[in-house]
Amino acid sequence: MTSTITLVADSIAGKHFEITFEKTADDKGLIRLETWHSNKDHRRDEASTDDVVKLFEIRCDKRRKIVFKGDLLGSSPTITCNFVDAGPETPPSVRIVIGGSFAGLSDGSKEYTLQKSSYEELKSFVMNAGFPAAT
Repeated sequence: MTSTITLVADSIAGKHFEITFEKTADDKGLIRLETWHSNKDHRRDEASTDDVVKLFEIRCDKRRKIVFKGDLLGSSPTITCNFVDAGPETPPSVRIVIGGSFAGLSDGSKEYTLQKSSYEELKSFVMNAGFPAAT
């Protein structure tokens, strides 16, 4: 079982993203988000941003989601990632909900659509990584 997965995506505005999720211990991990602005080439230029968030207390609901806390700007909000399967007219997506950040500055939710192959790869990685079960 691999302990790391990297997803690559490009936005309509021309930004390039590489998101790496790594399992580092039984209930710990990290997420690394590298972004290249539209005027940069990810094959030769340094990333415009390179952020790493340490994750802990990771719990996995084998059906639909993964929940964890993240070290985010001096606070430890709860982050929930819900897997949303494709519908008849909608692509698959991951809905990220953040709650409990410092002064609520990072709280909120956002939904990210993925190509079906990336969605299935991510969902399979999370569900088979052996994180402790959610209660």
